[in-house]
Amino acid sequence: MENKLPSTDFSQFKAVRKRRARGAGTRTAPGEVPLVEALRSFRPRRPQAAGETDHHEEHAPDFSLRLPDWVVSRSTAAGLGLAGAAALLWPEGRPLALGLLSVALALFAAVKMSPALCHVAALPGAAAMVWSLAELRPPSGNFWPGAATGGLLLFDALVLNRSRARAARFFFTGGALLTWLVVICVRVPLPWLGVALAGFALGLGFSFYVTRVREVAYFGQESLVAAQAVWLWAWMGAPEPPPGWNPLLMTAATLASLHWWQRQKALPTRAGGFHLFQSASALALAGIFYFWLEPQMTPAVWMVAASLLAIVFTGYGMAAHLFLIAECGQIFLGLGVWEFAMNIFHLRAGGGLFALVPVLTLAANVVLLRVWLAGAKLDTPFWEKLITFVSLCCGSIAISMSVAWMMVFLPLRDRFWFCVLVGGALFFWGDGRQRKPLWMASAGYLLLGWGIFWLLPERRDVVYPMNFLAILFFAALQQLSRMNTVRFYLPEGVHNAAMLLVGTAMWLFVTNWVMLTLGLYGLAVHWTGVGLCGVLVGVVLRERLYQIISVGMLGAALAKALFE
Repeated sequence: MENKLPSTDFSQFKAVRKRRARGAGTRTAPGEVPLVEALRSFRPRRPQAAGETDHHEEHAPDFSLRLPDWVVSRSTAAGLGLAGAAALLWPEGRPLALGLLSVALALFAAVKMSPALCHVAALPGAAAMVWSLAELRPPSGNFWPGAATGGLLLFDALVLNRSRARAARFFFTGGALLTWLVVICVRVPLPWLGVALAGFALGLGFSFYVTRVREVAYFGQESLVAAQAVWLWAWMGAPEPPPGWNPLLMTAATLASLHWWQRQKALPTRAGGFHLFQSASALALAGIFYFWLEPQMTPAVWMVAASLLAIVFTGYGMAAHLFLIAECGQIFLGLGVWEFAMNIFHLRAGGGLFALVPVLTLAANVVLLRVWLAGAKLDTPFWEKLITFVSLCCGSIAISMSVAWMMVFLPLRDRFWFCVLVGGALFFWGDGRQRKPLWMASAGYLLLGWGIFWLLPERRDVVYPMNFLAILFFAALQQLSRMNTVRFYLPEGVHNAAMLLVGTAMWLFVTNWVMLTLGLYGLAVHWTGVGLCGVLVGVVLRERLYQIISVGMLGAALAKALFE
């Protein structure tokens, strides 16, 4: 993290003091300085633009008590020293006494504007931190001295926030936060520890608006990553899943921190650092939901839940412009596909309808990627090509999974109309959306369906009402393409092949139906009726091939009648 806030040195404070001493209407004599003004000079301020004057310094009301600086410094040091000496009489308060001594030295250094004294103040602060941490003996150790010591060290950091003693300031900040972190880790039980650390990290991040200490906010970002790791470690091998509020609180804390760091403008952040934090948080979110939900579900239900989580992660990441969360959603997509493969391989009971969910999830993922790609403004064509390739891979996997699902879970007689229905849906969807791949998938489904229809071994499987409706649907699909050549253009050879399939399939359907109900003696009559209907349809639709097929059926009926 870059340090971009301007630092105020002691020379600026001296100039302000001299200007006040010379100003009209004031009674400040040389050598006098108000304590409130001395402490205020070390507080952070808004960065000033070029040529901007500090109106607060020039026109602020004179409300502070003015004493000589030696009186302020010595009285402050003496008072805090007496408090520290009194605390030494209490054995458990010795870390507190050292912390008060550190505060006294920090205030004295702030008034005297001495960087050397700032570093001297770090010595009792370090001793206080070590002593307070040594008093922590889980599970019944006294944690109040450690918490109070952390507060005193943070107060030292606030006092020296704008001084030149950066090493001392960093030590006080890090020591306070480390002390509090150890106190939390020792006192909080392991199942609650991740949530407690997450709340501590959020508090540190939002405390910047009060303390204006950047190191505290940055440490909060790192503490959140540590909290996520602790949560995963605590529940990864747990015999029972965590209660519902526990992972929900971790999720809320993680998302709140991500959105805050994404939108805040007060703290300078590097793109690489935020991407690293986003990656760790996205992986942690995926792990939280996995270790929370997977142990409570059967394989079939987990297959559905993983697929739905993939949609939720992908949609939320794209909507919030947190694309690494969307990428981690593909982890759940892979888990859903894996469970689908296991379901197909082991033929698990009750997994037929559930196994359709990963297939639909892959299709929805393709839709999300295509919609996002249509509205996104990408700087380089590489990402567009990559997203297009990923969407094609997901579509291909979805088609393969749907075929496998059909072959395993659908009865033989239902496979023809299923293929025709899916192929027709892909044909309609191909209008204006990457037309060629979708139409190729549609052609594959339709050819597979027709192959299944012609290879049906039983006549009862052929004479099935859904097959009759599928033939009519296929004929309507061909006519739609014929009438709307702009949106659904197909070559003339494809139209002829489609009409030939429809005519022969209708002849096969009628023949098998007559053979099952009336026997051989009713074929001639029914072929004649089908042929006359085909001629009429060919005239109405102006399709010569239908007329030719119908005339052929009439000839077959005449030959059958003559030979009988």
